[in-house]
Amino acid sequence: MANVTSVSDLLSKQRVNAKDNFKTLYAQVKKIAAKFDIKEEIPRVCRLQTDRNNVPDSTEEEYYRRAVYVPYLDDFCNSLK
Repeated sequence: MANVTSVSDLLSKQRVNAKDNFKTLYAQVKKIAAKFDIKEEIPRVCRLQTDRNNVPDSTEEEYYRRAVYVPYLDDFCNSLK
């Protein structure tokens, strides 16, 4: 149980510092993607969208942080509780 608490605390800290932590992670992902010639793209956004996140953003990094990284951290933290 102590390990679960440790992981939960670590993920909570990651969530608080999500912007900075994701910036580092995203830089690493971009390097790997460049090796395989993978281009970063944001899924198209509609006015009315019901099947996926329609997160307002200005960059690809911001989109993936808001639509993928933060919700995943939140869900994982909640599942540990």
